[in-house]
Amino acid sequence: MNAPIIFCHFSPSSYLNYVFEAVRLTNPDHEIFLLGDESNRQIAAKYSLKHLYFTEFDYGEKIALFNQVYQLIEGRNHHGIRGTTDWVNFIFKRWFYVYNFTTSSGYEKFWHFDSDTMILTNLSQHEDKFKNYDSTEQCNGMCINGFINSLNSVESYLDKINNLFQDQEYLAGLRKLFDEVYPDYAFTEMSAYLEFKKEPVINTIRLNTVINNSTFDDCMCYKHELETERLFTGREVKKIYTNGSGYFYGYHEELKQIVTINSLNLSWLPIEFFAIVLKELKKREFESVSAELATLNLKNMTSLGQIFFRECYIKYMRKNLRRKLRNIVKPLLQKVGILSNSHSIT
Repeated sequence: MNAPIIFCHFSPSSYLNYVFEAVRLTNPDHEIFLLGDESNRQIAAKYSLKHLYFTEFDYGEKIALFNQVYQLIEGRNHHGIRGTTDWVNFIFKRWFYVYNFTTSSGYEKFWHFDSDTMILTNLSQHEDKFKNYDSTEQCNGMCINGFINSLNSVESYLDKINNLFQDQEYLAGLRKLFDEVYPDYAFTEMSAYLEFKKEPVINTIRLNTVINNSTFDDCMCYKHELETERLFTGREVKKIYTNGSGYFYGYHEELKQIVTINSLNLSWLPIEFFAIVLKELKKREFESVSAELATLNLKNMTSLGQIFFRECYIKYMRKNLRRKLRNIVKPLLQKVGILSNSHSIT
């Protein structure tokens, strides 16, 4: 049986539509779950994901202890509260939800990805690569993510989180660090994972390790040894190529070879990028296989950044022009009394 694919997310973020359609296209034979809330239930249903409320898995001694000891520890410039939601609390707690869900459902292994990750491959093809590891890592090696092959490793990680929140000396050191050196940072599940890795209890591998000439992307906004390009918006991203076949490629500068891209994490990129990736993916004939890499010529391909420029540059320039005009006209209208300070120009 194929390992299930799990996302955990609160809110109806617009990019979920693209992420869920992509994962369903590439993994039609997998069970795909969203541990979500009422606001994203219909999005999951639209793409035949099984929606479960993450609050259904808010039980057990481990999560009760977490609720008791958790505290938001952050620098003065970090904003862990989004609206009325403690986002930092959620990114810790989602792993308690996932653990309770998988153990109660009898799953011994599973895939888990951040909810802004476009899955571009059938994941069953890749499980054998990681069968000798407890789990894979993402976030530059700072988070457990991808293929989870051992529930015991997740359980040990949760215990470490709870232990760290009870270590007052450790927490005091974090507060001092955030106050004096890193005011933009917070104690998150990644910090806890780095502490967890110091103990010889888990055998892991980076998910973006190139195996069989393919790789999973950690985050498109980080280089990770791949060729990059600069978008017209100013952000530097991996240069991901496509040739109209629905497959995606990058050039690994250290290995000096083309690699197939199995996933793209689109954190910090505009919604148009999700749409572009999905549009290119849907050109694939899903009975087909990727071309032999030796036969490919990247000079004959188009990068996602080039497509983004072609499809979005004019729209962005118009948007920026409207914003600049509003900033010029609004003060003038307020000065002459035509527009009150409480009104805005659309």
